[in-house]
Amino acid sequence: MSVTSDDETGGDQTGPEPSGGDESTPTCGDGVVEGDEACDGAELAGASCASLPGFGGGTLACSSTCSFDVSGCTPSSCGDDRIDDGESCDGSDLGGQTCVSLGFDDGVLSCKGDCRFDESGCVIWSCGNGVIEGREECEGLDLGGRSCESEGFSGGQLVCTPHCLIDDSGCWPCGDGMIQGAEECDRGDLGGQTCFSLGYGFGTLGCTATCSFDTSGCAPPPNDCCAQNATPGCTDAICEAAVCGSLPQCCNEPWNAACVQEAFEVCACGGGGVGDCCVDNGSPGCEVAACAAAVCTQDSFCCTVAWDTLCANIASQSCRHCPDTNAGSCCAANGSPGCVDAPCEASICASSPSCCATEWDAGCAAAAVASCPSCGMGSNCCIAHGSPGCDDMSCAVMICGQDSFCCDAVWDSLCASAANQQCAVCSGP
Repeated sequence: MSVTSDDETGGDQTGPEPSGGDESTPTCGDGVVEGDEACDGAELAGASCASLPGFGGGTLACSSTCSFDVSGCTPSSCGDDRIDDGESCDGSDLGGQTCVSLGFDDGVLSCKGDCRFDESGCVIWSCGNGVIEGREECEGLDLGGRSCESEGFSGGQLVCTPHCLIDDSGCWPCGDGMIQGAEECDRGDLGGQTCFSLGYGFGTLGCTATCSFDTSGCAPPPNDCCAQNATPGCTDAICEAAVCGSLPQCCNEPWNAACVQEAFEVCACGGGGVGDCCVDNGSPGCEVAACAAAVCTQDSFCCTVAWDTLCANIASQSCRHCPDTNAGSCCAANGSPGCVDAPCEASICASSPSCCATEWDAGCAAAAVASCPSCGMGSNCCIAHGSPGCDDMSCAVMICGQDSFCCDAVWDSLCASAANQQCAVCSGP
């Protein structure tokens, strides 16, 4: 077993290095103890100071050569006021050492409870000049590039003492089996968490060498709408309703591949963006990947710049989970009896009862465009303006039959462009 410790003069006593070898030689630093390694990073293979001969307690660490670093261990004989092997001092016995003999300018040297020198009472006259020099380990906020991690800990905050020495009492070690600081877990201590408590399905929760949760052994979240499940339905009620509306068996039988495929078509699976596909969401793309792909194939602006009202209008025609914006429109054929504008509906149905009794067809829409203010009568078809519809009935019916937005919302530049290309009133064909 390879062991590293500090002696009275600060030097190293290093045991046998891991033996060399060919391509199969273990890699020190990968967090896995293998071959001749005594430890690796935070992985101490179950060892502790107390399990090593000559030590009674303290904090065991691993050196950069994958041998044990026992500088934090307390010798089993520590406390008998007599310096033994592995001890720098013991009680009042400092072995003749002083602050000056250790390289400081002045001060009072003492001994810590783990039989290592306590240099906190030693003074370096240059300490406080803002420059790390001599025996100084730090200066104010300048820690010389050191961190808790560089000192062998897994996290925390180093500070500099008034005597320009590093204080690592705010650091915490990963691998000691006790959750501290920002650690999610530590070896077998999972803090009472399980795969289920973290939102996953069945399985075994683990802890990584960096003291974060290892969920690789956990199953996907129970009844995820975007993955197959052994039970009917899924956890997202809105998605479940949309899928089961098309495939009722998905709510009566196991949520199988067909249900998942449907979910990718109508739910937020796959990630095309973050906003609602059916309305102007102000950001590129939308949350249903299949819908985003269908719309952006027709208008790349929707996925590269912003998902605006025009994109939402395309979605209403292309994406099965978005309502058809033509539904109920007075200014375009909507496939159902009547329309949403009551005064307009009453006016048209008074002369054409079938528009309210049977279907609001192109003839009903043409009449509405000709007489209903909500369809924007009086505005030039050939230029963009701020109201729906335009002043030529045949042109309005033609254009709004292709893009109901022009009669339902605003006759914008796209509506005017289409009119200029297609309507006789604009000198088109």
